[in-house]
Amino acid sequence: MTGNSREMMLVNKDADLGQFIESCERFLLGGDRQRALAVAREAVANYPSDARSHRILSYVLTHNDLYRHERELCKELVDNGSIVEALAVSRTAIDLPNSNYEDYLQAGYCQTALEQYEEAAVLVRAATDLFSQEGRPGLFVSTSDDWEPLAPKFLIIGVKKGGTTSLHNYLSRHPMVLPPVVKEMDYFSYPQRGLGWYLAHFPRRPSWEKRFITGEGHVGKFSRRDIPPRVREQLPCVKLIAVLRDPTKRALSDYYHDKRAGMEQRGLEQAIDEELAYLDCPDDQLSANLKEYWKTQRGYVMLGIYARHLESWLSVFPSKDLMVVISEELKADPEREMRRVYKHLGLKFHPLLNYGNEHPGVYDDQPKDRVRAKLGAFFNRHNERLYEALGRRINWQHYGSWTYEGPLAVQAAQARVLKLKGDFAEAARLWNACLAAFPSHPDRVSWLEGAGEVLRRSGSFEDAGAMYAGLLASDPHSLAGLSGLAELAQSRRDWGQARHYWEECLALFPVHSESERWLNACLHAVTGLGDWDAAEAVCSRLSLEHPGSAVGPAGLARSAVRKKEHARAVGLWEECLSRFPRDPDRTVWMVELARSLMEDGNLVRAEQVLFELADLPGSPAEAGAQLAQLAQRARQSGDLARAEALLAEGIKRYPDHPERRWWMPMRGDILLDMQSLAQAREVYSTSIASYPDTPGGYGGLARAAQRLGDAAASANAVGECIKRFPGNPERRWWLPFYGNALCSLGAWDEAEAVFTEAVRDYPDEPAGNSGLARVAVHRNDWPRAARLLQDCVSRFPKYGDMSWWQRQLQDCEQRLAGNT
Repeated sequence: MTGNSREMMLVNKDADLGQFIESCERFLLGGDRQRALAVAREAVANYPSDARSHRILSYVLTHNDLYRHERELCKELVDNGSIVEALAVSRTAIDLPNSNYEDYLQAGYCQTALEQYEEAAVLVRAATDLFSQEGRPGLFVSTSDDWEPLAPKFLIIGVKKGGTTSLHNYLSRHPMVLPPVVKEMDYFSYPQRGLGWYLAHFPRRPSWEKRFITGEGHVGKFSRRDIPPRVREQLPCVKLIAVLRDPTKRALSDYYHDKRAGMEQRGLEQAIDEELAYLDCPDDQLSANLKEYWKTQRGYVMLGIYARHLESWLSVFPSKDLMVVISEELKADPEREMRRVYKHLGLKFHPLLNYGNEHPGVYDDQPKDRVRAKLGAFFNRHNERLYEALGRRINWQHYGSWTYEGPLAVQAAQARVLKLKGDFAEAARLWNACLAAFPSHPDRVSWLEGAGEVLRRSGSFEDAGAMYAGLLASDPHSLAGLSGLAELAQSRRDWGQARHYWEECLALFPVHSESERWLNACLHAVTGLGDWDAAEAVCSRLSLEHPGSAVGPAGLARSAVRKKEHARAVGLWEECLSRFPRDPDRTVWMVELARSLMEDGNLVRAEQVLFELADLPGSPAEAGAQLAQLAQRARQSGDLARAEALLAEGIKRYPDHPERRWWMPMRGDILLDMQSLAQAREVYSTSIASYPDTPGGYGGLARAAQRLGDAAASANAVGECIKRFPGNPERRWWLPFYGNALCSLGAWDEAEAVFTEAVRDYPDEPAGNSGLARVAVHRNDWPRAARLLQDCVSRFPKYGDMSWWQRQLQDCEQRLAGNT
């Protein structure tokens, strides 16, 4: 046997299954998954008929249950096939001796990871039923398919490493509380799994059985602001319990938990310092900093800003439905605190024989005092806000200089919640009350900021301006004051003031995390002022400082369009399309590119772009309009075949386009110019059938009939135009056209009446007099004909019919002279 082979002999060949399992767990806890896998596979080989060997292999394949909560790990295990193998192994375990609910649960969560939610729910339900039978054998002698799953009556919403497991276990030991198969399902982060999947985790009872309740711990998403509305929507009557621990101790405990699980490689002080670099900032910067923070951090410090998180829950749940338990108080006097919890849930008091501490932390020898001091100094201010929300102070140790031992500003906590609820007027009233009652409070700046924002959002611009001015009076460089006045000016569309304050923000805080938003707002302001040079300068800065934003390049392209720098505009639109392939404005850019290409004379490329656009789902109407413009260009250049083909394509690709009613007659006109008379008539007829309220088809049929020499059809068609569309501006041409058609039919009296109407309604047009002259010539009324023709020649010297008028006038004069 080689040395390497001996190294792979990880467990004695005579070891029992328990030793194999113990070795697997030891290797997995130590972060050596490969050795754990080798031992687990050896266990299955030695004990193929025992569910326990398959169970441990399945857990090793999935890093125990870590994959259920870690999205990236879950995706990795799905991609490398570990989840599929774990599912197969767990399904095998289900049918073997020593199988239990864990095998069903593991299989269910593997199918959940594979997004097979209905199949997963069936397996989880089987696991829950077995779990209930094992936990309460007297109550669950059997289960029935017509029993309904209990919906959770309570959620323990926070906080991780705060004592929630202990509270959940205490509650689970109450005779009227039936625990779920797992403490936390994380359903509200993944609602696509379905309510059936979620409820499968809870015990079932007959529909008439109302004595029992159930609930879960939901601590993982305590800090996410999108979770409370989802919970409220699906569980509107649920009771909430938040277990809060000294945030400094909680952060340390959370760090060491991740360290032991192999998810954290940084040293303690490095991890905390990197978080504080984002979080230890003024209020007005915190929300912006969090956008970057969540991309890189695990949240040891952020989770301890309890007031902020509780405010999110209180913005959608009544305060009576939320109970806060302090972890240290629960540990010091568990019976007293559990009485409060039972009362909150409507349960009778049930004493327990012991209240053990679940999952106590294990710490290494890294120096912690300096870290504790940093965290304590950071949390002091946020803890004061929590005390305001609770209406009492808690005996958590304070560090640093930020302390305030005066009365609690409870109204400030209420104002913050009302702001989240959208009750801006009441929030402003409470902040004003705080400002009046606590003139020396360290949070006054925050109150001024909050009051200014809610006053602005409620439309009280003058009062909001006073708050922001107060901020600038205390600190001329107050970011909240400057940005608040900028937002205020923007709301009033005072572009000059908005520009001034946004430029102040950018000058004083050039590398601020909000600089991109400020630049966009500044661009909006200078555009409102019509200062295009300044707009181009802002777009250049956006392109340079925020290359991930498309606003800069797109703005530069629009600037080039305004300056008629068409070749440059083409290049910039092409850059936008290549750099930002998923931008929602992509189709708009393609339309603009096509327009710039046309202006630059590159009609072939413009056509290619427009056809690409037409193939996209939801192609904008403007793309169809551009196709029509391209057709018009081709027609003007004499390429009638190309113009007709483009219009035909537009008509086919954009069947609901509002301008299609004009494209069809235009296409018919082009076909007339191409002498395709039969096809033109077909297009005009289709236009009339599709758009009977539009004159284009009727007028086109009249012209087509005229070309074919069918005077009767021509007269009928143009007569329909005059009758159907009496107010249409084209009537000035239809009347003489109709009169000429009547002349061709020999209906001279009717023609004279039509030409007379044309002269009356459109005296600035020569066609009426010209038509009357034609009738006079037919009747040999030479004096009248000469008078009418002379009027046309003298009044309309540049008209296209001038040569005909002159010939007719000369003939009339000769006839008059001969008569004389």
